[in-house]
Amino acid sequence: MKRWIKISIIPVILVLLLIFGIVWRIDQNSEENDHVKNYGIITGLNLDAARTYYNPQTIKKFIDTVSENKGRYLMLHLTDDENFGIENEFLGQTLKNAKVVNGEYINKKTNRPFLSKAQLKELIDYGKKKHVSVYPEIEFPGHSKALIDLLRAKKYPHLNSMLSFSNEFDFGADGVATLYKKIIAEYMPILPKNSYFGTGGDEISVDGHDDQVSIRQLDNSINRYLRSHGKRMMVWNDSIMKSQVNKYDKSIVVNYWSQSAARTDPSDRKSLMAIQASLPEINRAGLKTFNDNQAMTYIVADKGSLDKDGLNDFKKQLSGFNSGMWDDLDSTQQAPNGNNIGSFVSIWSDDGNGYSGTQIEKKTRPWLVAYFNRVNEFN
Repeated sequence: MKRWIKISIIPVILVLLLIFGIVWRIDQNSEENDHVKNYGIITGLNLDAARTYYNPQTIKKFIDTVSENKGRYLMLHLTDDENFGIENEFLGQTLKNAKVVNGEYINKKTNRPFLSKAQLKELIDYGKKKHVSVYPEIEFPGHSKALIDLLRAKKYPHLNSMLSFSNEFDFGADGVATLYKKIIAEYMPILPKNSYFGTGGDEISVDGHDDQVSIRQLDNSINRYLRSHGKRMMVWNDSIMKSQVNKYDKSIVVNYWSQSAARTDPSDRKSLMAIQASLPEINRAGLKTFNDNQAMTYIVADKGSLDKDGLNDFKKQLSGFNSGMWDDLDSTQQAPNGNNIGSFVSIWSDDGNGYSGTQIEKKTRPWLVAYFNRVNEFN
């Protein structure tokens, strides 16, 4: 009798788990689906806060601009090769170990500034008041030199066996997925339910079918971890390969910037386009996308670009842009309706660009307004 009860209860548990998964997925997508149905495309800003430091007050001004122009999201690109721009206890980058200069937390070993977790929470709360969802991106497995330097400083075991290059993890190596989950775990309590979490995935080195399988397995593993904490994964399209696109978890949302990683060499472009999934292919596989066409929506924050001529050129490009124009090489290509739910504008910068974060916020404001004015024409 006891054995029969144990056996019979297993299918019940499995059914309940299935129902929970379906309800969770409906809940996570319903807000965006309703927005697209009632108002049109969803828009947002991706801000490179790794190469350039922005203090919380400056980031709040970005939030204001997004909110005033009917945007919904602000993704803070907090880590890259140059800097790991957020407090992280696991990595030893803490307020206790930092020095404070002009109100900024500075890592004493790297001499680079970073936001505290409390400041991130403050920005999330401020964004909520402005109806803008603010969330971090912790870049992985590429663009990770600053992260790797912090791991070396703490003498993380077996680190060399996890690396493929000085700034990139071997996404098929043992322990890589577990390591990333340890790094991002302390941000889970800060983020609200159904918040996005950016995981990077752009400009990675994929060599052969085994790598294509490994990056898909890594992404799915990270996604399931995030889902277990009530969060949603956002990844750049460089991770999504044609051979694997149908095997990705359907809850993953893809930021699509280029099928060729904006390469200028024709042979490089051809080889990447042969393996990386196009935006329509990703949509047909059941994954939602944000169209971040780098040829149309990228703002480069340097003194050679942020001038009157640059702004006029940007407006001219935008005049022919719509949220379905996904191919940065062929402007006639249009995304299918349905799973392409919106568009992001990005502000990127390089070390030594000559501008402070405060200056970039002021100078890019007209560019952001121009972008939002254009995309709001379709809503």
